[in-house]
Amino acid sequence: MANTIDNQVNYLEKYVTENGFDVPRLINDDFFVAIKLCYNNRLYVSAIKLLLSFIDSMSFVAYGESSGKHFQKWLNEFCDMEKIGISSFELWEHRNSMLHMTNLASKQVKKDVCKMLIGYVGELPNNIKLNKGDCGYYNINTLIMTIANGVEKYLKEKLTPDEIEKFVARYDLVVSDSRNLVIHVNK
Repeated sequence: MANTIDNQVNYLEKYVTENGFDVPRLINDDFFVAIKLCYNNRLYVSAIKLLLSFIDSMSFVAYGESSGKHFQKWLNEFCDMEKIGISSFELWEHRNSMLHMTNLASKQVKKDVCKMLIGYVGELPNNIKLNKGDCGYYNINTLIMTIANGVEKYLKEKLTPDEIEKFVARYDLVVSDSRNLVIHVNK
């Protein structure tokens, strides 16, 4: 029995249109489809984890490596963090606790260096004020939309024709569900 692999089409080919390289659709397929699927099915913690991981991926693609410094730099350069009401440092610490421990108390939160962040869904009535003490609250949908707007800004400002080769070289190293290699086995 011989195993054969069908000729694999370069994943980027389906994103080349008559108008050029459709990077927004590529990023949507690789990341935002899963984030929206989780969010729309009320899997909010999973949506946040995927979104935070996505920011890591974008900072890697933009700067060549992912670190707390680059995570925050990407947010500060391309996202309106004031719209969310939290800082990039607080979101970095939130990322650390969510992705590494699935809790809300990173080491810096435990040391009282930054606020513990708590996401919520929906619009709050005007008479409810959440940001009290050492906790900060953010609207999960606002965070998602702010990051999506940040991607748009990144693509408009930084993805010049001169930068596309570097973008693709780094993006090729990012794994995603939409680019799984399927091997068909002939028996």
